[in-house]
Amino acid sequence: MSLPRLLIAVPLLTGVIASTTRAEAASLTVTWNASSTNADGTPLTDLAGYRLYFGTTQPACPGASFLTVPSPTAQPAAGQTVNHRVAGLNAGATYSVRVTAIDTSGNESACSPPVSGVAQPVFSVTPTVATNFGNVTTGGMVDRTFTVQNTSTASISGGANVGAPFSIASGGSFSLSPGASRTVTLRFQPTSAGSFASNVNFTAGGDTISRGVSGSATAGTAMTLSITKNGTGSGTVKSLRAGIACGSDCTEAVAPGTRAKLTATAASGSVFAGWSGACNGGTATCAVTVNTATTVTATFNAAVPVVRGLSRTRARVGGVGFTLTVRGRHFGASSVVQWNGAPRPTTFVNGKRLRITISADDLAAAGLVAVSVVTPGAETSETITFTITPPR
Repeated sequence: MSLPRLLIAVPLLTGVIASTTRAEAASLTVTWNASSTNADGTPLTDLAGYRLYFGTTQPACPGASFLTVPSPTAQPAAGQTVNHRVAGLNAGATYSVRVTAIDTSGNESACSPPVSGVAQPVFSVTPTVATNFGNVTTGGMVDRTFTVQNTSTASISGGANVGAPFSIASGGSFSLSPGASRTVTLRFQPTSAGSFASNVNFTAGGDTISRGVSGSATAGTAMTLSITKNGTGSGTVKSLRAGIACGSDCTEAVAPGTRAKLTATAASGSVFAGWSGACNGGTATCAVTVNTATTVTATFNAAVPVVRGLSRTRARVGGVGFTLTVRGRHFGASSVVQWNGAPRPTTFVNGKRLRITISADDLAAAGLVAVSVVTPGAETSETITFTITPPR
């Protein structure tokens, strides 16, 4: 076989070799011309692949240590190139590479001349130094952010992981186009007193970057955060950080200094009317810092139903019964359709649909029928007209 001519893409150095709290793995992309002829000049038709010999010093070639790269075709065309990325190298280190070709019978070509390049990570992570979360009270939590950026010319996918009492609060997996970045939020939430240290590992494209993280915790007395609900309607209040899901879990013991973001969500047919107690205002979210026993009240009121239309607006005297759908908004499970002021058995479909059954008796006389919706605890909606026409 002929000698493959070796080319190599040499990336620029962007960092330094890691210390014990900052370890980086990097990669090197190798490109070479594919072998297309045998040593006697005849076309090569049985190419199996290549062997890459590499190291921080000039590698022995041939030798016992090599990386096998399968050939994409057994009969390469003249001028065809092959690319292979070698991952898991030390960032900032210079590597020397040589390549040989192998046919399906195991015959190996002569070695290419050596070339060298500096290994570089395909992504970066900031901050570049170890992160200390400080001291927190047991049961409390502190968040810190890291920025992952794709420094390569190809899209990459990866993720981050760390051991307890540290955890990934958000951004634990990512896909980044060239030059794009993603914020990864790391959380320190110790449940016992002591000092803690770990490494958060970011991995993408076969490369790994580690950052040291540390923090300490002091035992403290938990404080109670309680949520109460008021009003004629219904809804839920949640706080992921404090563990509130009210609903069912309306009281939680939290560490002093915990800052809880509460979010109120009204149920169908209800509206959120505002906060009282340790929170105030009418927006759906509020934040409260728990330093003592704290109570927050969320008020939900039944919403005034609004009727927008009917599935049909007329029928003839003496007609057969049918199902009538009332369309609108602010309907709840307790909402009732009124037919000429008389409540009718009502099926709740969703916050915008109610159904009633119209019988033949309801169509016994011609005239206009007022249709409205009433929700207990709220005002009655405006009416909409259904017409019963005379016989022909």
